[in-house]
Amino acid sequence: RPLMARVAWCYGAGIAILSTLLALIRVFREREVMDIGLIGSPFPTRATTASASTSTSASISAVHWASAISTSVSTSAIHRASAIPSRPTSSSISTSTRVWPIVGCPALELVGCFQAHPERRNMAIYMVGVKPRLVLDSLIQKVVERIVADNFNVHVYVSLIFNSSGTGSWLAVRKHGVERRDRAGLDQAGIQLHIADAMRVAGGCLVCADIPMRPTSVVGIPLNDGQLWKYPPNTSQTGRRVLDLWKRREQLWNVSLTNEQASKRQYSLGMWVRDGCYWLDNIVRPSKLLAAPKAENTVWTRWWYDGTQCSDKTVVFGRAAAPSVLGLFSTFMSGGFKVSTRTTEHFLFQAINHSGLILNYIPFKNLPESDAMYLTGDRLCMLRTYWREKAKPRIPFCEDIVAKEP
Repeated sequence: RPLMARVAWCYGAGIAILSTLLALIRVFREREVMDIGLIGSPFPTRATTASASTSTSASISAVHWASAISTSVSTSAIHRASAIPSRPTSSSISTSTRVWPIVGCPALELVGCFQAHPERRNMAIYMVGVKPRLVLDSLIQKVVERIVADNFNVHVYVSLIFNSSGTGSWLAVRKHGVERRDRAGLDQAGIQLHIADAMRVAGGCLVCADIPMRPTSVVGIPLNDGQLWKYPPNTSQTGRRVLDLWKRREQLWNVSLTNEQASKRQYSLGMWVRDGCYWLDNIVRPSKLLAAPKAENTVWTRWWYDGTQCSDKTVVFGRAAAPSVLGLFSTFMSGGFKVSTRTTEHFLFQAINHSGLILNYIPFKNLPESDAMYLTGDRLCMLRTYWREKAKPRIPFCEDIVAKEP
């Protein structure tokens, strides 16, 4: 009998251990890392957790589906936020905070953006820049609210460098710029939640918020004679910052590709914006752009002053045009174009022409934005260098304010 009892106990213990192992396997499968794959690749590829663990905190190449509720998440990791009215109700999420820290993009059933209003078309907005330069309010009021009112779901993908160190500007007046006071004290999770709440109130949804501490380093920069020759990335800090911006934007694009495939719904339009763009009026209705012939192959932007380039501050594009305009990093790293390109605007222009896309210049009244920044005291001002209109803006120029101050 003692022998039979021991056998029965061992059998029961074995069953319990096996059940525990199976449960752990299910958990780890839920946490499986989905690698976004080669930048610019149209289809994501799977990768192992081990290979993804070697990536830096500034990379979005690893997507951890179930790490949203981990309490051991490093503060230098990528954070994602959901702007849906109801957040996940897991017992492991602390009820003492509204912050939802996520490593990588959460599973679509957690985000909820793609389940809301399935009768509407979807539009993706990609914003890449630096947290201290963020000008958000006008984007919310003049862009997100306007697009939602036009019967679109607005999904926002954000990548903002948390620390502005190493992200300087060639423009001297920029050194007088400061971060707005209500955002200056926010940590990575705080700015994520700040943006998510603002988007939700406007009717949009923050799908991904990448907040790396510092710029990513781009290795293996090709010589690319004649490409971005005004600031060649292999010798110029400005050029390397351009590649960092392009790389992070393309990573967001790959994340949105994954979301499209998982939700089985494509975006009708895409749009990229800069961190410091101030909108003086409403953006053109997206439905008006989509009504144009061959809208899916069209890129809308403002005319640049010499006619051989196009503005790269705000660019709207059809779904078929997205791989070309969002894949500038891959294009440069693979050799660029046979013709020389001197600036980012010129490189974008060549990417559009090389891909056989339709470039549609639209007037300022349809994309009424320009670069701005905050001075001390949360004073908003426009940067004269980037202002291309004859009439002065309602907001004063930064250069004029700085010139009058001691």
